[in-house]
Amino acid sequence: MSNNEVNHLSIEEVVNVARLCHLEFSDEELEKLSIEMASLIKEVEVLQEIDTSNTVPSAHAIPSVHTVMREDIPKESLSQEAVLQNAPQRDGDFFRVAPVMDKS
Repeated sequence: MSNNEVNHLSIEEVVNVARLCHLEFSDEELEKLSIEMASLIKEVEVLQEIDTSNTVPSAHAIPSVHTVMREDIPKESLSQEAVLQNAPQRDGDFFRVAPVMDKS
């Protein structure tokens, strides 16, 4: 993909990315995605050309803005029973949650 003239990714490349993300697309969607993904890659290539060697890393885009988060001070953890006390469902010493992925 280092060639800046690429107008689209191969359908196989798009299918591979979709498979890794556990997504399925129609042939029409795959063709559209091959073009859109190539466009995104071109945009990232432009950003990679920017010299950031003298740029100081920051946690916020605006230097005058400071974090409002508290200091990270270690303290005693809650007991397992206290944590599970308000669980909507539990299974012994664990939270019981609905499945989020199909096992196929």
